[in-house]
Amino acid sequence: MSNEIDDDDLYGDIKQTIESSDDEGYKEKFKDLQLEIQQLTDRINKNELELKVSNENNLALKKDKEQLQKINEILMKNISCLFKTAQLEIQRKDKEIDNLRDQIESFRNNNNINRK
Repeated sequence: MSNEIDDDDLYGDIKQTIESSDDEGYKEKFKDLQLEIQQLTDRINKNELELKVSNENNLALKKDKEQLQKINEILMKNISCLFKTAQLEIQRKDKEIDNLRDQIESFRNNNNINRK
């Protein structure tokens, strides 16, 4: 390692002190800490990637939700129109049935009058 300390590395002097120390306990502890830092860095990177994927999935789900809401709105309008049309058609048919019944009744009355 270089003996120069990076301006951005706040703890660079500690690192150099430990690396230049003759005490094996410190060196071992330092290596353990370096390994732990690397493992934590790897976990952070993994979690950041998972977060990115989750955010992308979330965005896709939001788009799907918006599309489904639009489709639902259209379908609700369509079913409402169909229902109103069906109600009007039923009313029209009921009137036609009433008219036909009146015609039958009138025909029967005319036939009864003619028979007498």
